[in-house]
Amino acid sequence: MWSRDGKPVARSRFQARLEDAGSYQCAVKGRRSNTVALDVQYLPRNTTVRVEPPGGVPSGSSVNLTCSSVANPLVRSYTWWWYRGTAPPPASDMLVQVGTGQVLHLPSLEASQTGHYLCQARNRLGGHSSSALLKIGDTTLDQQKQGTRDTL
Repeated sequence: MWSRDGKPVARSRFQARLEDAGSYQCAVKGRRSNTVALDVQYLPRNTTVRVEPPGGVPSGSSVNLTCSSVANPLVRSYTWWWYRGTAPPPASDMLVQVGTGQVLHLPSLEASQTGHYLCQARNRLGGHSSSALLKIGDTTLDQQKQGTRDTL
């Protein structure tokens, strides 16, 4: 009989999913096997961009964009891209790389910097992205998620 984290497992054969991660052990006639850890790995997901301070972005102000994502193995790189305009970029070759790291600091913003700021989180399995539309000199902030495996 197999158990995971001390609880009986209904099936001994299965396609591993995220919720199947844990410590497994087999018991037969009162004897227990060594514990084996199942580490389920997955590419980044639930990627979000947070704008600080929140709210409108007046000209001359500074903002920090923070990218967060859940992944196993952990995210190893964050890359920031920008596209001028308020419509989503029609193609990835229209994006301009503007930074790396989990936080992108944008000082003394001007109206010409209005556009989509996209963060791509990557680990060795792939990537996932999310973007925020910053309208400089306006009080509008729009965030949207993009969920492709390889966005750029």
